[in-house]
Amino acid sequence: MPVPTLNQRVLQYQRDGRGLEEILAEIGPRIYRYPLSKLGFDEDDCGEYFLFVYPRLLRTLDRFQDQGKPFEWYLNSVLRWQLREYRRRRCAGEESWAAAAQSGFWEPEGKPSCSHFAPCAQVGAEEGPGVLELVRRACGSRVSRAAGRRILFWALKHPRELGPEDLQVLAEISGLAPSFLAEALRSVERSLHEREQRLQRLYQRRNRAYARCLHLQARLCRELDPGRKEQLRLRLDKARESLHRTAERLAGTRAHPSNREIARALQVPKGTVDSSLYWLRQRVLREARSSA
Repeated sequence: MPVPTLNQRVLQYQRDGRGLEEILAEIGPRIYRYPLSKLGFDEDDCGEYFLFVYPRLLRTLDRFQDQGKPFEWYLNSVLRWQLREYRRRRCAGEESWAAAAQSGFWEPEGKPSCSHFAPCAQVGAEEGPGVLELVRRACGSRVSRAAGRRILFWALKHPRELGPEDLQVLAEISGLAPSFLAEALRSVERSLHEREQRLQRLYQRRNRAYARCLHLQARLCRELDPGRKEQLRLRLDKARESLHRTAERLAGTRAHPSNREIARALQVPKGTVDSSLYWLRQRVLREARSSA
């Protein structure tokens, strides 16, 4: 009994769906070794190319029409076109990685430092007066209740730097209960967490737009066809607009809690927070100038 040819088995599969495993077992090695017959491809490309073509094999089998030429001829033309598409996507991926690896690529800013904030901590003389020490000096040797509230407002501007011992100190100098301060700190941190998530999304969007600009610039320098160059220019202009738009949104987004959020957490008027921080800032600047 004569063995059916590959062409006959493909037609049989189209009629009743049988024999698919035998067909794939026969043409699979051909597909895997196909890139080796072309210049610029190696063994690593064989595996990547096979994974690229394999999901499209069923569509290739279904589209075959017997017009007097064998299935091998049709398969070879499909593999040739798929190899061009695979090369194009591989080059685009390599250009994207090269663009993202450049030294000018912007990385998202790191998380705030975890150093504790101790308003009344003593700073060593060999370290010199820091910002926290200047805040303490600005309020005088003995911190009054009003000055303690001002320090509390300033501390809640940096909630990530507060530790449990700092809350106890802030409770003593402000006259507020530690439990109330802990709840206020959690409220401020929740609003800060939402802002940090928004900033992270903006950083990622900015990075994607920046990498897209670098990628399109590289393709524009290499492209010779006038029509495609014009299309790349339009895409590059669009990517630049997206980059500038995202950069403007980043510049207008605060990285610290607002005075209104602090006032809401402590149940005080917003004007009290505004005036207290302004007074404290002026005293700190005056102390810094006098100690310089």
